[in-house]
Amino acid sequence: MTKLQELIDWAAPRYRFVRKSYDGFDVAMSEGETLVYCRGTLSGEWPDGASFEGIRFIDRFLLRDGRIARQEVWNDLAEHLRNRA
Repeated sequence: MTKLQELIDWAAPRYRFVRKSYDGFDVAMSEGETLVYCRGTLSGEWPDGASFEGIRFIDRFLLRDGRIARQEVWNDLAEHLRNRA
């Protein structure tokens, strides 16, 4: 995804909303690039209105010249969805 609307459209059938609680941040710098890892848990509502919480996530940001060049996201949302079925 390269545009915010693409992310919104992708997320729409997955959950009504999601919030992040951060447990920590790790930063690694090298010549011209900075890596930032954010970790914590997600909470929110599934499309049917049921709430969820405590779902682990890690976000990885690659920054170049003060801008996000790449973002990668890992979380356990899919695992929790499978367990609901």
